[in-house]
Amino acid sequence: MPYKISGTKNATSRVILLDESDWSVESNTVISGTGSYEINDVVSGTKTIISRTESGEVVSYGNVLASFYELPGYGFWGWGYNHYGQLGQGDSGAETTRSSPVQIGDQVDSASGGSSYTMFVKEDGTLWACGANNSGELGLGDRTPRSSPVQVGSDTNWSQVTTGTNYTHAIKSDGTLWAWGENGLWRGQLGLGDHDNDRSSPTQVGDLTNWSKVKNGYRHSMAIKTDGTLWAWGDDGNSQLGLGTNDVSRSSPVQVGTDTDWADIGPGEYHTLALKTNGELWAWGQDGHGQCALDGGGVKSNPQQVGSDTNWSKIQGSNYFSVTMKSDGTIWTFGINRYGSCGDGTTTWRHSPVQVGSDTYKDVSVCGESCIAIRSNGTIWGWGYNAAGQLLQGDTENRSSPVLIDSGTDWKMVISSWGYTPRVFK
Repeated sequence: MPYKISGTKNATSRVILLDESDWSVESNTVISGTGSYEINDVVSGTKTIISRTESGEVVSYGNVLASFYELPGYGFWGWGYNHYGQLGQGDSGAETTRSSPVQIGDQVDSASGGSSYTMFVKEDGTLWACGANNSGELGLGDRTPRSSPVQVGSDTNWSQVTTGTNYTHAIKSDGTLWAWGENGLWRGQLGLGDHDNDRSSPTQVGDLTNWSKVKNGYRHSMAIKTDGTLWAWGDDGNSQLGLGTNDVSRSSPVQVGTDTDWADIGPGEYHTLALKTNGELWAWGQDGHGQCALDGGGVKSNPQQVGSDTNWSKIQGSNYFSVTMKSDGTIWTFGINRYGSCGDGTTTWRHSPVQVGSDTYKDVSVCGESCIAIRSNGTIWGWGYNAAGQLLQGDTENRSSPVLIDSGTDWKMVISSWGYTPRVFK
């Protein structure tokens, strides 16, 4: 959800990552003056004066006087696989794969893509779903697939939503956390205190009202509370929960350590990335393919810092690899690279972060073993796995370097997606 800033900034104020405005400054540049400016994504760091979380929470630091108000939501678009109706076009099946972007929804503030389904929150706080529904992952009280978006219940206070492979979590504006979908194979990924009991309707996780952010991995979930603490539940077979254990799943949220300065999380298939408020990057879980960038491979059962840089701004784990951004707009990747997923022009596995070209970007996310990114000029690019034609090059050849997907300059943000259906805001 974008926000605008209105107010007066003094001579010592700094703002990180401003876009979609008529005012452009480099990250950490000293600024002054008055005006209205739009912030498009989350950045945390010791020099951040104004930023917002993905849930829309505005966070301010330092000497600044500003007021904040919401902007209308974005158009929500997608392409690629539509076998189960996950593109919301009223059809489904292999023959309905889309080779150009189609609009899924309008005025959308938050969205996420499961392996074969889509969830999104509109600016009016309503929650919508389409696609596969084998485990009740659409939250509609049944297991019937939908090829067009259908509203989930009648509540109008949803603020963010995240999907795993076949399960969903969402947070309401009152800070409560809700879950539905697959809960099987003794993973307890819904966080509801049990295993093997799927839910087809939203069910509250505990009774707390201080959840700030939640992200789902393959079959494990990570969340941050408003006090900056980090929590985990679900599959822990590769220590992806960061609890110092292995092969012990947790069916209810458990705190990870005691730190209170966590800012963002990016769970992958069997590993997890996380950011702290000072811009540090941390990782844990399965590192056998270099997806944690912690050297030495194997399993890391507790959070460990990746390098010493303090300018990381965005993270996302995926299938044995990871994609990250720094506050200067550069993209860095690491892990398995069999399809060119690291975007460095090779298929060599990377056990430490490698930069994707020299261009700067404003957003990036993963789609299976592909990456979709938006450059600073608003054009959209992709690389990696292309068997579904999701890179829109008119073929199914993988790409190890970024290729242009769409030359339009109005693309805004990319959402994470389990599967081969890219979904983007514009």
